[in-house]
Formats: sequence, structure tokens, C-alpha cells
Amino acid sequence: MLINYAEHLNKNEIIKSGSYYTPKMLVNRVYKYIFPYLKNAIIFDSAGGCGAFIKNGYNYRIADKDPKACLFVSEQFSDNNVYCGNSLENVGRNKYNIPDSSSLIMVGNPPYNDTTSEFKNGFKGVNICDDDLRDRDLGISFLKSYNKLKADIVCMLHPLSYLIKETNFKRLKNFKDNYKLIKGEIFSSGLFRGTGSAKFPILVALYERNPEGMSFDYIKEFQFD
Repeated sequence: MLINYAEHLNKNEIIKSGSYYTPKMLVNRVYKYIFPYLKNAIIFDSAGGCGAFIKNGYNYRIADKDPKACLFVSEQFSDNNVYCGNSLENVGRNKYNIPDSSSLIMVGNPPYNDTTSEFKNGFKGVNICDDDLRDRDLGISFLKSYNKLKADIVCMLHPLSYLIKETNFKRLKNFKDNYKLIKGEIFSSGLFRGTGSAKFPILVALYERNPEGMSFDYIKEFQFD
């Protein structure tokens, strides 16, 4: 198995699960952004796949609902820090042995699944999650889960449309009310291996927890790289 490509899944499985693993260059970009916050922090990827975003030497947690990926990760890292199951159900720090007093950094590239993508008409199944995380797009549900975990820093990959389309921005709800975008760098979805011909802009986004939150006017004036 490979940490940067889901070779154990066929095309249909990749599309249905949104398991487009992350190229190393983008993982390195995330670590560049979170470097100032790493001291004494727990790093957590709750849609971790085969562990691309996890590096030995740090206090980490990793979770995924793919049993094969979890088995692979358990062989590469400490099994005590690997959690196999749905990261959008029963969300809380206790579930992952994360003390309330610990600084928490969420990283990763969670699936962005919507009924508008290659699998339509409900073939992707149901988004099984806590009621307060529910959305038709799994990526937005994951963002909401980071707020529920009270992460101090969030550095993740997600579609630019989550922020620049006002209807999508409003769907972020408690996340946008408790986090502020600090840095955002745009790249093409074409950097992911196995994607279709239709490309769209994705963001490497760095957020800090901030009770002031962020407004859509703030996003409209934001200078993206």
C-alpha cells in the first residue's frame, strides 16, 4: 500500500469514499504552515487514509473508516494512536484520548463528497454523522467536527468554493463562527492522482480558533496565494 495514493481501492471505491490521497508536496506545505504551532501539540488527522499527514516524532492521532488503511497504518505507527471507524459519529476528544487541556492541531484532506460529483442520484449512500455535523458534503461535516473537537489550529485541504460561495460559507455554521482563516493557498485538483478531466480549485487553508470568527465580508477581502 502507498501513503500518497489509494492503490488498494478501485476507481468506483475511490469516488464513493472520496479517498483521493494527498501528494507529498501538499503534505509538506501543511507542515510548513503548522510549524509555529507544533510545540507540545497533538496532531490529528481524522480522515487519515494510509497516514500521509502523520510523521513520527510528534504526538499524533489518526482515524479512518477504511479497515485496510487502518491495518496498514497500525503497522507503520503506534497501534494505540490509530482509530478505525466513522470520525463523524460521537465526536469528542475522549473518543481519541485527547485531554481537554492539550493543544490540538487538525490536519488532513477529508473527502469532499457531494451529489453533484461523478456518482449521482444517491449512489454514494448516506452521510452517517452526529446531527449537528450533518451536511450533504462530507468535507463541510468534517470542518464542523473540528469545531466540536475544539481544535486550536486547523490546516486542511478543501474546495475553495466552501469559502467564496456565500451559500456554502453559511453552511459552515459554528466553524465559521469560531475560526479565522490566516493563510490560504490555491492549487488545482489536478494535482491529485486519478481525478477526472474536470478540475476545480482547492485550498490549503490555515485556520486559528478565534471567538470573533469570520464573516463573508472578511473572505471577500482575503488575499489568497
